[in-house]
Amino acid sequence: MYQLRYFWPKFILLQAQLNKFQFHINTIPAALYASGLRQVVISPGSRNAPLIMAFARFNKIKCLSVLDERSAAFVALGIAKQTARPCAAICTSGSALANFYPAVLEAHYMQVPLLIISADRPPEMIDRWDGQTIHQYNLFHPHIKASFQYPLFDGIDQSDAVLDICNDFYKSAIIGVNGPVHLNVPMDEPLYEAVSETFEYPVISESRSVIAEKHESQTLDSKHLEILNQSGKILYLTGTQNLSDDELLHLNELNLKIPVLADITSNNRVFNEFNHWEIALNSVDESYWQRLKPDVLISSGKMLLNKKLKQLLRQSPPKLHVHLDPNGYCADTFFSHPVVVKTTPRDFFSRIHLDHLQSEYFDNWMALCTRRSDKEQTFNFNVWSELTAIYYILKNLKNQILHLSNSMTVRNVAYLAQYLSHSVKVYCNRGVSGIDGCSSTAVGMALADSNNQHVLITGDLAFLYDINVFLMNERPSNLKIIVMNNNGGGIFRLIDGPSKMRELDPFMITPHNKNIGDIAQAYDIPFSSVDTLEGLKDELKDFFENPGMQLLEIKTNQIINNQIFNQFKQ
Repeated sequence: MYQLRYFWPKFILLQAQLNKFQFHINTIPAALYASGLRQVVISPGSRNAPLIMAFARFNKIKCLSVLDERSAAFVALGIAKQTARPCAAICTSGSALANFYPAVLEAHYMQVPLLIISADRPPEMIDRWDGQTIHQYNLFHPHIKASFQYPLFDGIDQSDAVLDICNDFYKSAIIGVNGPVHLNVPMDEPLYEAVSETFEYPVISESRSVIAEKHESQTLDSKHLEILNQSGKILYLTGTQNLSDDELLHLNELNLKIPVLADITSNNRVFNEFNHWEIALNSVDESYWQRLKPDVLISSGKMLLNKKLKQLLRQSPPKLHVHLDPNGYCADTFFSHPVVVKTTPRDFFSRIHLDHLQSEYFDNWMALCTRRSDKEQTFNFNVWSELTAIYYILKNLKNQILHLSNSMTVRNVAYLAQYLSHSVKVYCNRGVSGIDGCSSTAVGMALADSNNQHVLITGDLAFLYDINVFLMNERPSNLKIIVMNNNGGGIFRLIDGPSKMRELDPFMITPHNKNIGDIAQAYDIPFSSVDTLEGLKDELKDFFENPGMQLLEIKTNQIINNQIFNQFKQ
C-alpha cells in the first residue's frame, strides 16, 4: 500500500476578499499539490472556469493548455508515463469529458496514474435538455479505479469532506496497481464572481513523502516449485514494461540459461541472443512448435505484441505459468491460469536454481533465431520501401526515447528490433492499441523530459488522426516526428481477410491524399520530405542533430511496401 502523510490544520472558509465559492474550489489544487501533483493539462471551457482560475493562479502546479480534450488527456497520460507520478487533465462538462475516454482506457490497461477532473452542471439539471449536461459521475466505469463527486457548494463549511475527497482521489491512482481516477465537480452559477479578486488558498502542509509499500519478495509454493524443478523446458517472456537500468543490469549479470523473448516495448532487450524471434515465429507450424513450446512459462510486464506467439500459447498452454509482478496483478492472456508472484524478475531469478534445464530446448530456440538471422543476411535493404526506411532510421538511433504509433509501425520496428540499440527505450500505447493519441502521448512524454531527444515514428493516418495536439503553444523542442506516408492504412493489404474485401479501398485503407507538407506549414512545424533511399540517408544526420521540433515525411508506395514486406517475412 501507499501511504500519504498529511499535516494540515482544520480547513476554515476564510472571511476574505475572495468569495467562498471560489475558495471552496481552490481547495482542489492546494490539496492535490500537498498530495504530490505537479503538472496538469487544461482544456478550455466555461463551466470549468473556476477550476482553470484555481489551478492557473496557484503557481505551484505547472499548467499546460491543450485545446482538444482527446489530445489533452493523452498529453497528461504521456506526462504521467514519463514522470512515473500522477498528472491531471481538466475539462469542462458534457461531450468534453467523453473525449477523455480513449486516454482513460489506455491508462486503465497500461496502469498509468491519470487524474481526470471535470466540471459539471448541478445534479438537478441533468436530463432537462440543458447544454453540455450529461450523466458524468462514474462515466468511465468499469475502466476507472475510483470515481469521486465533489460536494456542491451551498455556503456550508464542508472542509473535512473536501480534504478527504482530494486526499482519496490522489491516493486511489497510486495505491496497488496504478490507474486512472475521476473527480467530478458540479458547479452552479455564477461562475465568474472571483475573476477580478485576489486569490487565496487554504494552508495545507505538504505531504512529506509518498511511500510505496515494500513488497516482500515471494516465491512459489512447494507444488509449483516441484513442477519448475522437474521441467527442462522453461521460457521467459517479457511484455510491455519499463525496467530500471539497475534491474536490467542485474538481470543481464544472471546470465540466464533459458530462452528469453523480449517484446519490443519491454525495454528488456539486453538478452540479444534471441534476436529475430518475432519474425522467425511466422514460419513455425504446429509440428515445429512441439520443439519450442514450454512446460513452464515465466512472464513479466504487461501486454504482448506478437499475435502468433499468443495463438500458439493459447492452443497449448504450459503446465505452469508464473507471472512476476510486484503488485500481484496479471491478465490471463494465454488462458493459462497464471500463478502470480509478488516480486521482480531480478529477485525471482536470483532465488531459483535452473541447473536441471535441457540444453536442447535452449538450442531449439537459438537454432530458430540463428536460421532467421542467416537468411536475413541475404535480404536486400537497398530497395526503397517502408521497411527499408525504418531499417535505416533504427540504425541511426542511439540513446533516444522512441515512440511508435500502432498498426504497421510498431510491427515493422518489432521485426527489425535487432538493428535497434539497447540504449533506446521504446514506448507505444499498447493498452488498447488504438491509433488515437499516439502523437499526444509522445508530446506529453517529451515535455516532461527535457534531458533526452524523443523520436516519434508514426503512420500517416495516426498522425492525421491526432493532429490537434500540435495546436499547443508550448510544444517540446526535443521531439522529432517521422511520418510514414503511404497514403492510407497499408496494413490492411497485408492481412488476409481485409485484403480480399471488395470494400478494401476506400473503407479500410482510407486514402487521404493530403499534403503532409501543407499540414506541417499550417501548424508551423519545420518540414522535410524524402521518397528515395539516398534522400533519406542524406536527411537523417541533420534531422537528428538540428535543434527544435521537426517533421520528416517518408513517402512510399503501398503495393511495393506489401511486396517487400512479404519477401522479408518469407
